[in-house]
Amino acid sequence: MDLANVNTILLDSEAAISPSKLKPFSSEDKAAEKVNGISYMINDCGLSPEIAISTSENVHFDSPERPNVVLNFLAENGFSKSQIAELVQKRPSILLSDLENTLLPKIEFLLQWTGVTKADVLRSIARDHTFLTRIVENQLIPIYNYLKDIIGAEKVATLVRRSSWIFNRTFAKRVIPNVDLLRALAAISPSKLKPFSSEDKAAEKVNGISYMMNDCGLSPEIAISTSENVHFDSPERPDVVLNFLAENGFSKSQIVELVQKRPSILLSDPENTLLPKIEFLLQWTGVTKADVLRSIARDPTFLTRIVENQLIPIYNYLKDIIGAEKVATLVRRSSWIFNRTFAKRVIPNVDFLRALEAIGQKHDQFREIVAEVKEMRFDPLKSTFVLALHARSGEGNKVLWAHCYETYTKWGWSKDDIYKAFKKHPYCMLLFETKISGVLSFLATKMGCESRMIVRHPHLFF
Repeated sequence: MDLANVNTILLDSEAAISPSKLKPFSSEDKAAEKVNGISYMINDCGLSPEIAISTSENVHFDSPERPNVVLNFLAENGFSKSQIAELVQKRPSILLSDLENTLLPKIEFLLQWTGVTKADVLRSIARDHTFLTRIVENQLIPIYNYLKDIIGAEKVATLVRRSSWIFNRTFAKRVIPNVDLLRALAAISPSKLKPFSSEDKAAEKVNGISYMMNDCGLSPEIAISTSENVHFDSPERPDVVLNFLAENGFSKSQIVELVQKRPSILLSDPENTLLPKIEFLLQWTGVTKADVLRSIARDPTFLTRIVENQLIPIYNYLKDIIGAEKVATLVRRSSWIFNRTFAKRVIPNVDFLRALEAIGQKHDQFREIVAEVKEMRFDPLKSTFVLALHARSGEGNKVLWAHCYETYTKWGWSKDDIYKAFKKHPYCMLLFETKISGVLSFLATKMGCESRMIVRHPHLFF
């Protein structure tokens, strides 16, 4: 059953949203079972309808008996409603757990071995549900003893208060071997290990991963891989960046996306590097702030570009070719049009294609066109030179030129006016009469402007 059908059933069926009508699920009716499962996720687990629908795909039960036992156990052991909802969302299979043999031993381990308060233990488990899949004797106790020997019981407790991620498989497979390697190279000394200390790379790495998870919102696996690409001795600078992003409207998921794709953003100077790029898109493209933030999150390499030397020239180039409205449409999709690849590959290719018609002229004719365009004082190093060559090349373009010239003169433009507009936007001489007259008529009748006003702003035709 697809999402649309499930939504329809949820909206139309009282039984799907009324706890009082929830009945044991019938295996003979898969659709009803699925609806009851979603209803259970919403009414008993506290999930939103959207999350309940996606979560229900990962756990199936014929009766609510086992899930009820699990939920009661979690509540009786102090988990809040929001923590229970978080656990079920992240690990739906918890609803089918064997309480005495799987959940309780893990909770007791953290309480008895780390000395952390029960409130902190519950919060830590809710943040990283994978902890509940580990085996106490073979996995949790060995990792705890390993860390205690390196950084001491107090610092292990501090890490546990933030999240139980230090006990997951990725930590055991990646971090521990790396620490062992550094210790073997005499790169660290256990007695000197301190959080965020440049003297101790291992502790710095552990704290960095913890920061990526608890402050940036990354999953343990992504946090570990991301931490390889950014290093900081103190959370002071990253805190400033995260606060800046949140205050400027980036959602939590967008901040996660930004940090994951470009970890170095955590070391940025927000006022001098991030803010000018955001303001550029808002002021130059006219795109809404929500679209700007979404566009940047999709392609954060945009934030590495220089406004004056890179962003503005690319924007003006595109606006001259396709118009401001279409540039805004591209920006709404993604800011990739401002990256280095676009500037190095797409722009030269576009210029080449536009020059093909001009280059295809006979040599004598081409020399005459080049001389003519240079006489108009077009800069050969700028893209408008190529556009002007194209506009003056080919029989079809020459016919369009003549029609445009005639139309502009009918609207009171002088020869100087026409060439001034051509100099600013060569393609204003490749328009149909209906387009020219439509724009000029609108300016005159609706806006009360003289038709010659557009001589200084020929981009208004596009």
